[in-house]
Amino acid sequence: MTDVVLDSGAYSIDSGAVSGKNLTIEMYAEYVKEHGDKYSIRFNFDKLMDGKKSYNNWVWLRKQGLDILPVYHPGTPEKYLQRYLRQTDYVALGAIANIHRGELMKVLRIIWKDHLLDKKGVPTHKIHGLGITSFNVLKAFPWYTVDSTSANIRAAYGTMLLPRKLNADGTEDMSAAWHFVSLSNRKGKRTEVATLGSNQSLFYMWPQELQDRFRTYIESWGFELGQFSPGKFEFGKKEVHIPLDLKIHTSLTDSPYTRTLWNARFMQRWIDYNGTAKIYHVIGTHLAESMGGMPILISFAKGVPTLNRVWEKIEDGQAARQ
Repeated sequence: MTDVVLDSGAYSIDSGAVSGKNLTIEMYAEYVKEHGDKYSIRFNFDKLMDGKKSYNNWVWLRKQGLDILPVYHPGTPEKYLQRYLRQTDYVALGAIANIHRGELMKVLRIIWKDHLLDKKGVPTHKIHGLGITSFNVLKAFPWYTVDSTSANIRAAYGTMLLPRKLNADGTEDMSAAWHFVSLSNRKGKRTEVATLGSNQSLFYMWPQELQDRFRTYIESWGFELGQFSPGKFEFGKKEVHIPLDLKIHTSLTDSPYTRTLWNARFMQRWIDYNGTAKIYHVIGTHLAESMGGMPILISFAKGVPTLNRVWEKIEDGQAARQ
């Protein structure tokens, strides 16, 4: 059974990430009353950087008889975080993307130390990290669960996740951070040098022997790497989208959908190996049936008709795997 969590989408609307959506807390409450049992987590209808409004919304939803996970935004009064912690054992930290990258680790360390860990450094509550896309942030704190767009967003821009090195027998070494590798020659220069140790390198610039070794590793997981073709592959949002379902598997080089599946499964294996937080992948409707039962997050901001289509695809995928 696919584990699915429901984001209210309120943050996306407030931040401008989603426009043209006239969604209200009453509409959200109505949907959760009717369909909430499908989801393992239902997040609060929070208000961007407004601690009082977010808290009041959480209280109102609970009064409707709904089991809702509160969301605290770092930078808002900490008294609201304390109120959540006194009333529930599971709290989410949201609006993390609003924190300047250079300050993020510092802000999170303070919150964890002052509010979320006991004197022995053990978490006092279950904590969910909304929008955790950084390996360092994922690894640095004892999150209980997180959600991430990394698998999807990275794939859309021609990037896949790979281990920084392979073991002598060709299997993946999951002891280190993952490595972002671009499958596009975005600068159009075959002479460009890119090394495996860099933060993001260009796969097709690697020495052929290294490419072949990783190609064999990728194929061992049932994926086809494909071939780089400037006339066929374009970088970024201009890339041709090839629909993917359980019966159609295009190569990693050709398809952002295939890359999303690879990235999500790779992240899951890394998490299983390292014993870190459970991760919910933020994905589009087109991939709902192909995620192979991996945990996913979907947003109410997409609208009820879209949510219904997502669930149809999830159920189709589950039926096909039985």
